[in-house]
Amino acid sequence: MSIQTRPSWVYGLLFSLTLIAWSFMSPIRLLIAVTALSTIAAAYYFKEIIFKPGIGIWSGVALVGLAFNYYVVYANHPDPYLAIYSGHLFDALSLSLIGLIVLQWLSWRTRDFDWLLFSIGMLLLLSAVSDKMVNSKAVFIWICLSFLGTVLILRLFPRFKTHHPHLHLKDRVLISFYLRVSGVIFLFLTTGLLSIRFSEYVDNQFNDILTQFLLNRQQQWSGFSGHTHLRGNASIQLSNQIAFTIQGDNPPDYWRGNILTHYKDGHWFPEETLHQPYSNQILDGQQLYNLKANNQVEPLRLFQIDMKAHYNGILFLPTESQQILLEPGTIAYRNRYGLMRRELQQNSHQYSLKVGNQTKIPALYDQQMLIENLQVPVAIQGKLQKLNRELITPNAAPLVKAQEIQAWFHSKFLYSLSMPELPLGQDPTLDFLLNQRPAWCSWFASGMVLMLRAEGIPAHLVSGWRSMDWNPISRRWLVREKEAHDWVEVLDIQNQVWVRFDPTPPTQLAEITGSGQADPWWQQSLDGVSILFSELGNWFQNRSWQEIGLALQVGALRLLKSPLFYGLIIVCLGINLLFKKRQTNTSETPKLTYSDPPAFYQQALKDLQDWAELKDLPHPEAHLLESWLRQISPSLSALEKAHFSQLIQRLYRIRFGPETESTRSARQKDLEMLQKEHLKTQEWVSKLRYTKVETTPKAGDA
Repeated sequence: MSIQTRPSWVYGLLFSLTLIAWSFMSPIRLLIAVTALSTIAAAYYFKEIIFKPGIGIWSGVALVGLAFNYYVVYANHPDPYLAIYSGHLFDALSLSLIGLIVLQWLSWRTRDFDWLLFSIGMLLLLSAVSDKMVNSKAVFIWICLSFLGTVLILRLFPRFKTHHPHLHLKDRVLISFYLRVSGVIFLFLTTGLLSIRFSEYVDNQFNDILTQFLLNRQQQWSGFSGHTHLRGNASIQLSNQIAFTIQGDNPPDYWRGNILTHYKDGHWFPEETLHQPYSNQILDGQQLYNLKANNQVEPLRLFQIDMKAHYNGILFLPTESQQILLEPGTIAYRNRYGLMRRELQQNSHQYSLKVGNQTKIPALYDQQMLIENLQVPVAIQGKLQKLNRELITPNAAPLVKAQEIQAWFHSKFLYSLSMPELPLGQDPTLDFLLNQRPAWCSWFASGMVLMLRAEGIPAHLVSGWRSMDWNPISRRWLVREKEAHDWVEVLDIQNQVWVRFDPTPPTQLAEITGSGQADPWWQQSLDGVSILFSELGNWFQNRSWQEIGLALQVGALRLLKSPLFYGLIIVCLGINLLFKKRQTNTSETPKLTYSDPPAFYQQALKDLQDWAELKDLPHPEAHLLESWLRQISPSLSALEKAHFSQLIQRLYRIRFGPETESTRSARQKDLEMLQKEHLKTQEWVSKLRYTKVETTPKAGDA
């Protein structure tokens, strides 16, 4: 494998262009790009830092880097989906490629395949895959053109040598190689940009068809969707993806997300009437909205919420919420049921809550709201009323009837993540109630709401979250996608409040989904580290350069005042001295020195180059002789192969061999043999020159 020096400035220019395309959309990316370029610049200053890993080590580094970035660095960031792919996957691939490129800069490069140029081209390709690239497509196209133009102008044109009239073989190989690599990169860029749109169609059409063909059922992932579709022959797969984190002590269990009031053929839809809430209060630099009238003086608990996905701008609130604090300038809306939503273009994914103990929601209802919460399909209303007469007390209060229906669900039904196929022409919810089929929470909530409405009791379905897990490393409560839940709110007209009921059997729910149970230690460690990385990235992204500099200055001053800092310095110095002392005591091999080559060394090398030129063979370089011999060996005779193989080995040993007592005699023998072989090379050169002179046509010859 032939050895070359570190990459030239051309690669630095290509890498800089690629980092511009990758980083101009995010300040934290810009910081990573500057760090990568600084590390590469340091590699030229500290020339002794050189790695020579093999393909196995490169593959291991790539896989470990990809896994670390995907499961730790980007695990808890808001996850935009690009076509059918997670945006986290592309971010993790980009970071892994940057790490590999920096490592390649610290390694010897080979002519066999230019992995560095290939990696930079792949990073440029991944830079196009972004939810923000739509607004910056023109800039990206110009960067791509500059990248390809730089490759074509500075790397693909051959370097002609003044002493040779023809193009060398190695230059022709380089031209062919770079043309192929450029073609591959160009193909990646064009197909990559076009495939994003095409994959959206694949996701919407092919994915569902394939799932039905392989499993013969509709496969759904657990999570919040804001609506509920009840279908037979379907199942739910639990997802451990983190939806949001909560900072505070003992947060409430139920977090409202959407109110579903309209029902038709197993489908529940939300009430979408939104009103911009009025807020004229600023508290600690944030906009304050009062959600309930706090008539009783009670202590309020503060919680900090960090969303990991957009969820259409919905702000999840526990039923005990009293106040919500939003970033200044946030445009927020509120509907008649007390739900909050912000504009989707808001960058902040955090908000704060002040929570009391009151679990009931004020019901500012009117005639239209009562109609919405009493709608029942006429085709199933009679059957629901018949079922109610068998279960509930006729003259009981509305809330007592709701408790009786809830108890019936808890005692007679089973919780399951699968629903069998339902008969055609039957309403899904009615079939679930009459046949007492095992199902998940959405079916329980849908059945209870329709039973209450058939009894003349206003009710609706609530889609949100229930339960959470404590992470001791990040000191946060984690709400996962598997905690998505549906329950029921019943109108208490006498007290003008909405009262929460949950018909899903709580014990069965916890056993099957694992809600509220402690995660394994490895899962807690992985989640904790990923959350800390996420918060660090948010901290950098939400602050100006002046604020970052001031924070670093304050942190440095605190560090200098800490006795622990100086203790760590003393310990590190002690370990360093101990290591050096041990290295000195255990080192028995004397330091190797390299002597200057003898005078005829350069002459032998010059004769070898003249012979190659006279034979119209590639020009040999002093440090590439072995590679050169392998390249021209097919055109050599057996005698020439043996002669030049011995000659090159002796040249290497004399030039690069160590000068020690044990090698002195062998070195002297190599010198004597090299002189003899050198004379033979000179003889061959003389014969070739004589032959060329004799065969060259003279002036005036026909």
